Amino acid sequence: VRERWARPPASRLVLDALVAVASTMVATLVGRTIETAIELPNVSILYLVAVLVSATTRGYFGAILASLFSALAYNYFFIDPRETFTIAQPHEVLALVTFFIAAILGGTLASRLRDQVTISGTRARETQLLYDFSRKLSGTVKAEDVDWAIVNQTHLALGRPVVLLTMDGAELRVSAIWPPDGELGVTEMTAARWAQDTHGL
Repeated sequence: VRERWARPPASRLVLDALVAVASTMVATLVGRTIETAIELPNVSILYLVAVLVSATTRGYFGAILASLFSALAYNYFFIDPRETFTIAQPHEVLALVTFFIAAILGGTLASRLRDQVTISGTRARETQLLYDFSRKLSGTVKAEDVDWAIVNQTHLALGRPVVLLTMDGAELRVSAIWPPDGELGVTEMTAARWAQDTHGL
């Protein structure tokens, strides 16, 4: 719950807003275009699609923004008197409120589904990495092979260069490094020795 309501970075909010505005504009243009040919009895469906697009591509905040923009556009362009935010008929007020609630609920459910798919994909990847690691270890007989398996698998999990340092008597030495052509500079090695001497790491 805290993660859902946590304020995202400003750059992400801007992108969420851009996607929400774009999806709302597309829904409006489609609705106005269709209206030139036939009477569209329930244009709010187009805006619900816009909300779902924002929810599935940008998540919860995108869904909220798209719901707000869609409600305003729906009122301005399709509820009489048009091209104003005034609502003449009481039943139109109910229709707009109903649409907004439906958009919020639909967008929230879609964003949760998106999050669950992302989490499931991450867990599947982690499970596969653990399986691959255990399979590599089962085929190793030398300590140096285990070291290489550790740095290789850690690199796959983190997507970063990995160095495994071990104690050789009183000195630190590089046991394995991935990618294999990488190297540990003097500054990094000095920092590692300082950490070992200070914290016993």
